[in-house]
Amino acid sequence: HELVELDGRALLVMDYLDGGDLGQFRGRPFESWAGPIDDVVVALAAVHAAGLVHRDLKCSNVLLGADGRARLADFGLATAAGAPAEAGGSPYNSSPQQLRGEPAQPADDFYALGALLYELIAGHPPYYPEVTRERVLYEPVPPLLPLAHTPVRVRELALRLLAKSPAERPRSLDQVRGVLTAARADDQ
Repeated sequence: HELVELDGRALLVMDYLDGGDLGQFRGRPFESWAGPIDDVVVALAAVHAAGLVHRDLKCSNVLLGADGRARLADFGLATAAGAPAEAGGSPYNSSPQQLRGEPAQPADDFYALGALLYELIAGHPPYYPEVTRERVLYEPVPPLLPLAHTPVRVRELALRLLAKSPAERPRSLDQVRGVLTAARADDQ
């Protein structure tokens, strides 16, 4: 609702969201989390359009309202695109570029979205339980084994988003949303 500064810290005033976080959908069928994921993609597009990078996208930072709609939260690591970025964020969701300390780019959030999708599909994030900087930088993403029905195109999308190189990730969130929308239509 508003941005408030208190004791040198910026605070974002939001609605109270009592629906838990996206983690409750881990390992559940795609149709149960397709709507909230669409909300996440729309929110990320707005963040990127404002010239920012979230830098800490993960299940616990996606909160749900009583209406089931998802809201992106915790902008504590957000920074301007292209700006030097301080260390931080979940190691499971940090892109190789973020781990190397490169300037923040929207592609970092694309990678984190892939890690989030992987977690929803497999029930755990990539490289779980032993994530290390070296594994993320150099090892292939572990096989994605769904615990419940997830369309092939969504599984493939998650893996494309987790590409080591930003050039190999989808180019836009519109592309990502298109794949998710088509998967939802196929599931109807």
